[in-house]
Amino acid sequence: MGYCMNEPMEYDVENLKTITGAIILAGGLGERLKAVGLKPFLWYRGKSFLQIAVENIKSIGLSPLVIVANELSHQKIVALKLPAKILINHHPEHGMLSSILIGLQEIESSCGGFFLCPIDYPLVLPTTFQKLLLAHQSNPDRIIKPVFNNQPGHPVVIPKNLFQALHNAPLDQGARFVIRQWAHLTLNIAVDDPGILININTPELYYQHCK
Repeated sequence: MGYCMNEPMEYDVENLKTITGAIILAGGLGERLKAVGLKPFLWYRGKSFLQIAVENIKSIGLSPLVIVANELSHQKIVALKLPAKILINHHPEHGMLSSILIGLQEIESSCGGFFLCPIDYPLVLPTTFQKLLLAHQSNPDRIIKPVFNNQPGHPVVIPKNLFQALHNAPLDQGARFVIRQWAHLTLNIAVDDPGILININTPELYYQHCK
């Protein structure tokens, strides 16, 4: 099942079928990328990875928006004065789900679903965010995944009916545990966007795709 949009659209958050938030995961230590810099502040086409993520999210009216940082990057992110709530994961070594849960506690009472946005996917196109939001609005109880060439990628939209499942999931297995467990609720959205598959997590990948 796919959705097509030819022109950007403006969204009034108050009129969305379900209020949709977003969590940007920027709490990982990024050990493999340390040689080139802190992941949120790496550059692609004149903007930082974090700026790109925030712009994509705000372009479709997602709110609330939470950025989950680590102690090392927190103050630098605060200094950017981005339109987002910035939280700290003091134990990023516990894995991605620990950051998701920190963000979820902040937004779960005020939204009907959220975009899960790892910081290391800066090549995702704005049109992909638009298509995923439209799919979520029409299917508010489904997991929404973008798919390119039959391969699923990021960001993923998690519906409100699975928030408790995230809270109950084993930390060492992460959000994948929930997505596998509730795979029958997944709706794949075909997108013409290879960026959904490109995880910039090594210097080699950074220089290949972002320089």
